Amino acid sequence: MGLDFTMKAVYTGIWIAAVSLFMELLGVNTKKWITAGGFGTVLLTLAGREILTNFISSIMINASRPFVVNEWIATKIDGVEVIGVIEHVGMWSPTVIRGDDKEAIYIPNHKFTVSIVRNNSRRTHWRIKTYLAISHMDAGKISVWHSGAIYNDLKT
Repeated sequence: MGLDFTMKAVYTGIWIAAVSLFMELLGVNTKKWITAGGFGTVLLTLAGREILTNFISSIMINASRPFVVNEWIATKIDGVEVIGVIEHVGMWSPTVIRGDDKEAIYIPNHKFTVSIVRNNSRRTHWRIKTYLAISHMDAGKISVWHSGAIYNDLKT
Protein backbone atom coordinates (compact mmCIF):
# COMPACT_ATOMS: atom_id res chain seq x y z
CA MET A 1 0.00 0.00 0.00
CA GLY A 2 2.79 2.45 0.92
CA LEU A 3 4.75 1.63 -2.23
CA ASP A 4 1.65 2.12 -4.39
CA PHE A 5 1.11 5.60 -2.91
CA THR A 6 4.78 6.49 -3.40
CA MET A 7 4.67 5.41 -7.04
CA LYS A 8 1.55 7.48 -7.69
CA ALA A 9 3.14 10.55 -6.02
CA VAL A 10 6.31 10.20 -8.13
CA TYR A 11 4.23 9.68 -11.29
CA THR A 12 2.14 12.80 -10.53
CA GLY A 13 5.29 14.83 -9.77
CA ILE A 14 6.85 13.84 -13.10
CA TRP A 15 3.71 14.87 -14.98
CA ILE A 16 3.56 18.24 -13.20
CA ALA A 17 7.22 18.87 -14.01
CA ALA A 18 6.71 17.85 -17.66
CA VAL A 19 3.66 20.10 -18.10
CA SER A 20 5.49 22.97 -16.38
CA LEU A 21 8.53 22.61 -18.69
CA PHE A 22 6.30 22.38 -21.76
CA MET A 23 4.46 25.57 -20.75
CA GLU A 24 7.82 27.31 -20.18
CA LEU A 25 8.85 26.34 -23.73
CA LEU A 26 5.65 27.93 -25.01
CA GLY A 27 6.52 31.17 -23.17
CA VAL A 28 4.01 30.93 -20.31
CA ASN A 29 5.34 31.99 -16.92
CA THR A 30 4.64 29.04 -14.59
CA LYS A 31 6.16 30.52 -11.43
CA LYS A 32 2.89 32.24 -10.54
CA TRP A 33 0.94 29.00 -10.95
CA ILE A 34 3.43 27.02 -8.87
CA THR A 35 3.35 29.70 -6.15
CA ALA A 36 -0.46 29.72 -6.13
CA GLY A 37 -0.49 25.94 -5.95
CA GLY A 38 1.90 25.96 -3.01
CA PHE A 39 -0.18 28.59 -1.21
CA GLY A 40 -3.35 26.58 -1.82
CA THR A 41 -1.65 23.48 -0.46
CA VAL A 42 -0.74 25.32 2.75
CA LEU A 43 -4.35 26.49 3.17
CA LEU A 44 -5.72 22.99 2.61
CA THR A 45 -3.20 21.57 5.08
CA LEU A 46 -4.20 24.03 7.80
CA ALA A 47 -7.90 23.35 7.24
CA GLY A 48 -7.35 19.61 7.08
CA ARG A 49 -5.37 19.61 10.32
CA GLU A 50 -8.43 20.76 12.27
CA ILE A 51 -10.63 18.14 10.63
CA LEU A 52 -8.05 15.41 11.22
CA THR A 53 -7.61 16.46 14.87
CA ASN A 54 -11.37 16.26 15.46
CA PHE A 55 -11.57 12.87 13.77
CA ILE A 56 -8.71 11.38 15.81
CA SER A 57 -10.21 12.84 18.99
CA SER A 58 -13.59 11.29 18.19
CA ILE A 59 -11.88 7.92 17.74
CA MET A 60 -10.28 8.38 21.17
CA ILE A 61 -13.63 9.32 22.73
CA ASN A 62 -15.39 6.33 21.17
CA ALA A 63 -12.58 3.96 22.18
CA SER A 64 -12.15 5.10 25.80
CA ARG A 65 -15.82 6.03 26.35
CA PRO A 66 -15.44 8.76 28.99
CA PHE A 67 -19.08 9.54 28.23
CA VAL A 68 -21.85 8.17 26.03
CA VAL A 69 -25.25 9.42 24.87
CA ASN A 70 -27.72 10.36 27.66
CA GLU A 71 -25.03 10.85 30.30
CA TRP A 72 -24.81 14.02 32.37
CA ILE A 73 -21.37 15.66 32.20
CA ALA A 74 -19.73 18.85 33.41
CA THR A 75 -16.61 20.36 31.84
CA LYS A 76 -14.86 23.68 31.43
CA ILE A 77 -13.99 24.49 27.82
CA ASP A 78 -12.15 27.70 26.96
CA GLY A 79 -13.09 29.14 30.36
CA VAL A 80 -16.81 28.43 29.96
CA GLU A 81 -18.50 25.96 32.30
CA VAL A 82 -20.58 23.51 30.26
CA ILE A 83 -23.06 21.25 32.07
CA GLY A 84 -25.61 19.08 30.31
CA VAL A 85 -26.67 15.76 28.83
CA ILE A 86 -24.84 14.25 25.85
CA GLU A 87 -27.16 14.03 22.85
CA HIS A 88 -24.74 13.02 20.10
CA VAL A 89 -21.07 12.04 19.89
CA GLY A 90 -20.02 12.71 16.32
CA MET A 91 -17.20 11.21 14.31
CA TRP A 92 -16.82 14.06 11.82
CA SER A 93 -19.35 16.36 13.44
CA PRO A 94 -19.04 17.98 16.87
CA THR A 95 -20.47 16.51 20.07
CA VAL A 96 -23.88 17.91 21.01
CA ILE A 97 -24.69 18.61 24.65
CA ARG A 98 -28.17 19.67 25.76
CA GLY A 99 -27.67 22.30 28.49
CA ASP A 100 -29.74 22.87 31.61
CA ASP A 101 -31.84 25.48 29.84
CA LYS A 102 -32.43 23.07 26.91
CA GLU A 103 -30.06 24.84 24.53
CA ALA A 104 -27.96 22.75 22.15
CA ILE A 105 -24.22 23.21 22.71
CA TYR A 106 -21.93 22.06 19.89
CA ILE A 107 -18.37 21.31 21.01
CA PRO A 108 -15.56 20.08 18.73
CA ASN A 109 -14.29 16.69 19.86
CA HIS A 110 -10.68 17.79 20.26
CA LYS A 111 -11.75 20.15 23.07
CA PHE A 112 -12.68 17.11 25.21
CA THR A 113 -9.24 15.55 24.86
CA VAL A 114 -7.52 18.57 26.40
CA SER A 115 -10.02 19.38 29.17
CA ILE A 116 -11.24 17.71 32.35
CA VAL A 117 -14.64 16.06 31.94
CA ARG A 118 -16.71 15.14 35.00
CA ASN A 119 -19.19 12.40 34.24
CA ASN A 120 -21.88 12.91 36.87
CA SER A 121 -23.89 9.92 35.63
CA ARG A 122 -21.16 7.50 36.74
CA ARG A 123 -20.86 8.69 40.31
CA THR A 124 -20.86 5.95 42.91
CA HIS A 125 -21.58 8.27 45.84
CA TRP A 126 -23.30 11.61 46.15
CA ARG A 127 -22.33 14.22 48.72
CA ILE A 128 -25.03 16.50 50.01
CA LYS A 129 -23.79 19.59 51.76
CA THR A 130 -26.14 21.33 54.12
CA TYR A 131 -25.70 23.78 56.93
CA LEU A 132 -27.47 23.34 60.25
CA ALA A 133 -27.86 26.56 62.14
CA ILE A 134 -28.54 26.29 65.85
CA SER A 135 -29.14 29.39 67.86
CA HIS A 136 -27.16 29.80 71.05
CA MET A 137 -30.48 30.16 72.85
CA ASP A 138 -31.63 26.72 71.65
CA ALA A 139 -28.41 24.92 72.50
CA GLY A 140 -29.54 24.39 76.11
CA LYS A 141 -32.61 22.50 74.91
CA ILE A 142 -30.47 19.78 73.36
CA SER A 143 -29.40 17.37 76.06
CA VAL A 144 -26.78 15.62 73.94
CA TRP A 145 -25.01 18.92 73.35
CA HIS A 146 -24.14 19.16 77.02
CA SER A 147 -22.54 15.74 77.01
CA GLY A 148 -20.15 16.91 74.35
CA ALA A 149 -20.96 14.13 71.84
CA ILE A 150 -22.17 16.46 69.11
CA TYR A 151 -19.40 18.96 69.77
CA ASN A 152 -16.72 16.27 69.67
CA ASP A 153 -18.25 14.73 66.54
CA LEU A 154 -18.29 18.09 64.76
CA LYS A 155 -14.77 18.85 65.94
CA THR A 156 -13.32 15.75 64.24
